[in-house]
Amino acid sequence: MIRKIEKDFLKRRGKVRECFQCQGFTETMRTIHFPPKTRSYCTICAAGTALVPIREQTTDAKFICPKKKCKKTYKFVEFFNATCCEDPPPKEQTPFEQLKTLQDKLQMAQLMETAMTAQVERARKYLRECEDKQRKLANESTRIESEILLMTNEICKKNQPNTCKVCFENYNENDRRESTIPCGHRFCYSCLTQLYECGICRTGFNNNQIIKLF
Repeated sequence: MIRKIEKDFLKRRGKVRECFQCQGFTETMRTIHFPPKTRSYCTICAAGTALVPIREQTTDAKFICPKKKCKKTYKFVEFFNATCCEDPPPKEQTPFEQLKTLQDKLQMAQLMETAMTAQVERARKYLRECEDKQRKLANESTRIESEILLMTNEICKKNQPNTCKVCFENYNENDRRESTIPCGHRFCYSCLTQLYECGICRTGFNNNQIIKLF
């Protein structure tokens, strides 16, 4: 694996210049002649050119701390082994500090439990509100269905007794012959053959249950 240092870490140049293309440094830099100039390339960028390098040189630049925290400088190889600003190992806690840490964790867990309980209670309250709305809507639907049934019955009462309550045509001895179904309500035979439930009470029936009258 070819290691590379970016120009951001450069402290001081040496005789070997940074890469003309990427401005970075590899341990070995290659000099390539581009008439009329000679340019320095890192190993990575040099591999992407078709020209043969005229010489190779070891990077002699100086680089700053890898973490950019202190003022130490390093050569190329030293840069990757620098330990100047490594984070110190965690300090071992005393029994008292361990107890304090556990108490803090317990307090945080209790706070989270309280918040979650409140959230659950809000969800339950919202669910109860939804159930109440659902019951009210169901009651309203039942009331509207009852009103429709009452209005249908009133309409039927106002119509002439010899008139079908669906098509409002007068009964005759042909296709409009007065007929009845198991629930007792009467309609013309033509309408009943096109229905599957009573137009007044919604009782289901089939064509075999239609009885022609008179």
